[in-house]
Formats: sequence, structure tokens, C-alpha cells
Amino acid sequence: MAINKKISKNTSDELNRSHYPVIQNVCYCLRNTAQCYLPLLCLCVIAILINVTLLVLSTYLTKIIIEKITSKSSLTELITTVLAFAGCIAILSGANKFFTKFIYHQKYKMNTYYLKRVALKGLTTDYNNQENGIFRKLQTESFACCNGNYSPLSNIYDVLIDLFTGVLGLSVFWTILVRLNWWIIIFLIATTAISYSLNQKIIKWTDENNHERISYLQRIDYINRTAGDIRSAKDIRLYHMAVWFSDIYQNNMDGLSGWYKRLTGRLFHVAIYDKFS
Repeated sequence: MAINKKISKNTSDELNRSHYPVIQNVCYCLRNTAQCYLPLLCLCVIAILINVTLLVLSTYLTKIIIEKITSKSSLTELITTVLAFAGCIAILSGANKFFTKFIYHQKYKMNTYYLKRVALKGLTTDYNNQENGIFRKLQTESFACCNGNYSPLSNIYDVLIDLFTGVLGLSVFWTILVRLNWWIIIFLIATTAISYSLNQKIIKWTDENNHERISYLQRIDYINRTAGDIRSAKDIRLYHMAVWFSDIYQNNMDGLSGWYKRLTGRLFHVAIYDKFS
């Protein structure tokens, strides 16, 4: 991530940038969270346990109902069992929604920590770096990486919750899977591997084309700031630059819309595959 990139002070034209692997960025995020706001990690662990429990209860509910019917249990016993499971599932679903929203709120505390780190980097770096376009681009990317609930750094928590929920859930379901036909297991493994490969292609495409999105955002942000700058107001009106700014703004908005349209198309194809696999 841009926040983890090293800045060289020896040149104003080029910057030494280290590309860190995903696991290193995840460890960086977890290490800072543990140091600055440990309760957020505890909340994530609670969310994982709730999700796994919901999966187990939802799976075994059907199994227990079938067993009760085949064993010719009384209607009262069947209804009691269903209500007990349904009540637990309802309570845990409500708790899951609560913790999901609560974690969103708590992530803002880590966002402000990262934003402060990025701002301090800009304030304390060498002046040559401030004049460097690459540094300013990295600065913009760094702010985007940690600003908002859907920023990459914030999404790390959600991804880890889903990942560990899947791992723990699979370990619990393994007792069921070993009883299935091996061809079914092979099919599940194959579809999962294909889904993972498709998602990796989307991540790779986003990483390779992210500079295009950032360039559109930078130009749009510049026009927004210039339009509200009182020092530029006179020149804009004197040289009739309003129409020119408007055309540039529209072109960049069209380019940004096209970028997201291409991304949405790729995500849509993966979503269709996941739905029917």
C-alpha cells in the first residue's frame, strides 16, 4: 500500500518505491491495530465466532429436523427443537448485524490514525519531495487507502473476518464432508479454486489500472479546489476559462465512469459464476 512505501530524499524526479506483498500489508495493519486499538481486533474475533456458530446452527437445523421426522418423534418435540434453533439463529443474526455496524464505527478510529500518519509524512518530508509529482500522487493514494469504511485498509478487517469464518466453518464441516462422495468434494474444490482465480484476476486488473483512476480523481479534485479558490476567480473570468474547466471536468468524469464500468463488468461475471457454482 502507498502508506507503506519508502520515500527517497536524494532526487526530485524519481522515488524509490517498495512494493510490499499482501501478507506484509495485512501484518502491518494488524500490528498497528494491536498497538493503537486492541478492542477492534477483539470485536473482529467475536464477529468470527458468531458467524461460525450461525453456519453450524443453520446446517444442523435441517439435519435434526429430518432425523426427528424419520424417527417419528412427537410433534411437540419437533416444534420445540425448531423453535430452539430458530431462536438461537435469530438472536445470533441480530448480534451479527449489531457487531457489523459497531465494527464499522470502530474502524474510524484506526482510519484517523493512518490519516494522521500520512499527513505527518507530508508535513515532515523534504521540500524536494513536495515538489515531486510522484510524491504527491503517492500522498493522494495514501489518503485514499485509509479514508472511509470501504478503503483498502478498512476492508482488511472485513476480509479477515470472512476468511477466518470460512476456515473455521470448513474445519467444523469437515466431519460432514468426509461422508460425501469424493467426486462432490473434488467439484467443490475445483469451483472454489476457479472462483479464487477469477477474484485474483480482478485484484490484479485493479492494481494495474489504479493509476488511471487516481489520475482522474486528481484532476477532478484540482478543478473542484480551483473553482472555489478566490485567488483563481479573477483569472478564470478574465480568460474565460470556465467553459474549458467544464469540458475537462466532464471528460474526466466520463473517464472515471468508464473505469468503474469496466470494473463492474468484471465483478458481475464473477458474481454470476459464484451464484451458480
